[in-house]
Amino acid sequence: MNTELFKADELKKYLVKDAGLQENTATSYVSYIKAIDRDLISKTPYKGIIGDLKNSLATHPSKTLALLQSILETVEETKRIKDETFISTKELNHGCSALKQYLKFLRKQYSDKVNTEEVSVADEELDKEVEEIETMTESGDVTIITKEDLRKAFRLRLSTQDRPAQFSIKLIAGIFKKQKDENGVIENSIRTFYPRFKSFADFVDTWVSEVFDTIKVLSKDDEFFMRDVNAFELWPKANTVNVIMDSGYKFTLYTHKNQNSSERIPMSEGMRAMRLKSITHEHTPTMFTILQDNSERLQGIKKMADLMQKEMEGNDITVQPWNKAITKLRQLISFEDIKDYADDIVRDLLFIKEKGHIELMGDLFNTNPGNKR
Repeated sequence: MNTELFKADELKKYLVKDAGLQENTATSYVSYIKAIDRDLISKTPYKGIIGDLKNSLATHPSKTLALLQSILETVEETKRIKDETFISTKELNHGCSALKQYLKFLRKQYSDKVNTEEVSVADEELDKEVEEIETMTESGDVTIITKEDLRKAFRLRLSTQDRPAQFSIKLIAGIFKKQKDENGVIENSIRTFYPRFKSFADFVDTWVSEVFDTIKVLSKDDEFFMRDVNAFELWPKANTVNVIMDSGYKFTLYTHKNQNSSERIPMSEGMRAMRLKSITHEHTPTMFTILQDNSERLQGIKKMADLMQKEMEGNDITVQPWNKAITKLRQLISFEDIKDYADDIVRDLLFIKEKGHIELMGDLFNTNPGNKR
């Protein structure tokens, strides 16, 4: 295992010049990162990620930075709940601060190499689909994204939302789709709390559709929902994104600067480029927060995560690249393995859907690159 921190010298220079830290503090930050990686992160599914940054950033910068964001959130949550199982609160505070600066530094270093693809664990097919949508609908000075194309693009994004080794809608979908029985004992039991349930094979698609319908779409002063949107108009020369509702009402699309800000600005000001890829979605609260704050309640998701981690450890499956991990996990885990808590997984996904909301946000302001899907 590599014991040297990737770009340690450049990081120290950045901390002094850009972050305004003293040289001795900058040196300490490098030590804090190495310590928290050794004492805490190595005990999680993210073991080895920081030690392999040189290779992973060279080949998959977008995915690697998204994984680092997930690592930071894991550390922040450990700090929030004051879990000192592996590391003291003081060391957690130091490590958390250092990791934040390290992530900022690496994002700056790789800003010219990180593309705006919708992200960390999304399938390559997603990027291709969105590209095709935008190419096909360009007309003169405006790109029209129809309701059908918006639904297709955002459903693909929503169906690839994963927290590596913790939560995988892709894995759940793959397992559920193989279960064809529509009127078994488990299915009928689920209908007692979710009457719209048809079958396991149908469930994830229905869940994703319901999530898509309730995505918030902001104007300057009001908010609407994706289910009522007819089309988006992207005007590169005018640097404007317009929304056309089914009713015919038309307005400029706005975004919050982040999930904690009430200030709204035109979506175009938060986009890296005038294309659909730059209109991301943001969970409020974040998916990570929902999973952590409700871990005792989300027993189906927890058991699924435990099973994923067990299979990954037993079969030497690494968390990166996650797409390859999912492919292997789909081969190893069947419905039979989860049937005793399949109804809990359905219940948990419904809870997650109701617990938070999603709104559209420019990719410049999205606080979690993993949401840029």
